[in-house]
Amino acid sequence: MTVKLAGGCSPLTFQQSDGVQKIAVFTIGYRVVAQQYQDPHLYMNSWDGAQWVWSDLGTPIMPNAAAALFCRPSAMTFEGPGSGQQLMYAFVPAIDNFHLYVNAWEGAQWQWSDLGAPPFTSELGLGPLNCPLGVINYEDADIQIIRAFVTGLDGQLYMNSWDGAQRVWSNLGVPPTDPSNPFGVFQNQVISGPSAITYLDPSTFVQKIAAFVKVQKSPPFPTEDIELYVNFWDGTQSNWTAIGPYQQAQPGFGEHAPVAISFPSKTGSAQVIRVYYLGEADSQLYVASSIDGVNWSQEQLNMLPTGPDGGVLLVGSDPAVITFTRPGVTTTVPEIREVWAFTTGYSSSLPPSRNHLLLNSWNDFNGLYRWIDLGTNPNATELESPPDAGPPAALTYQDPGSGQQVVFVFTIGHDGHLYMTQWNGAQWQWSDLGTPPF
Repeated sequence: MTVKLAGGCSPLTFQQSDGVQKIAVFTIGYRVVAQQYQDPHLYMNSWDGAQWVWSDLGTPIMPNAAAALFCRPSAMTFEGPGSGQQLMYAFVPAIDNFHLYVNAWEGAQWQWSDLGAPPFTSELGLGPLNCPLGVINYEDADIQIIRAFVTGLDGQLYMNSWDGAQRVWSNLGVPPTDPSNPFGVFQNQVISGPSAITYLDPSTFVQKIAAFVKVQKSPPFPTEDIELYVNFWDGTQSNWTAIGPYQQAQPGFGEHAPVAISFPSKTGSAQVIRVYYLGEADSQLYVASSIDGVNWSQEQLNMLPTGPDGGVLLVGSDPAVITFTRPGVTTTVPEIREVWAFTTGYSSSLPPSRNHLLLNSWNDFNGLYRWIDLGTNPNATELESPPDAGPPAALTYQDPGSGQQVVFVFTIGHDGHLYMTQWNGAQWQWSDLGTPPF
């Protein structure tokens, strides 16, 4: 029976005892019967330096598991404190019973755990198959801290925390209603999945955690009262900050969500934060930027390339964003910071088939945003349309042998296959990684 991948994927790099850099891509596969998704499993496709190998990581124990639907997994890896063992966690939200599950590799076998739903609400706010959650990890006094951020069906932001001993749910709420609003009886609502980042503040040396969401201001009209918000957590309390209007947003809980990334400034004295998001009404990509988390600027990343049919390419998915440094061009510029955002696109003159992979690149040498059309896999007719496929996913690492920065971008095809395009420093190369054989 054919397995079809859906909902997007989550890649990571890791090392095991042999010291070889490896890649693992986590995704959900379904048996498709009469156009219905059935019997979902979490799959991992891993690269060991020589070949790609599919592994079936099973399904959590839950009611009616064979008919369940899952959101896009979010995977992370880290070195186990004290052991040096590489650990991997894949978080998977279930649409059917609104629970958050995690499948953990701790050196010997994969183990599923049911993290439940926040006790403050009976359900997670899960929509289409690609609904995202934000997952981060960091060390605090040699203890590995893991935090998973989710949106509740009640429109509030929740956090699940793990400190190595216990898991605790916290209600981070919603941005407070403007006291001058005559409709104050209505509550603001979080209407997207969260995107989370963490970093050590270079000025205060405090571990900062930030979760970015799309918020529908109260009352639920007019539709332009939709804003981009960030919830900052310093380990003891959380605070909401308004970033500004969520440009070209559409009301209601949908499939799209902001995507955040952070990196040190050139001098290292500040942390740069970028938040990319799709303008749903105009199919353009927007970015909000800050160096202090308080003052923000926004801009539209227009000037998209022209498609092969002559039509303008429009953005069709949330982006996957990565950052890395490369050698500089002069002795006075020893290195250059790159930020690359990948998204699927479609031609304005054709039906929205989302048949191209697009790259928006920026670097701190010239400070310019630039669009590049990476085309599509020659073996596939098109990239899948959301919500079934989800957005692209990307990762980068420095090849230990050549020292070359290598970039991988993963997408789900219309045929349910996992596709990869790889940048080796000179060119992009597409590969069909297929589907699980079982």
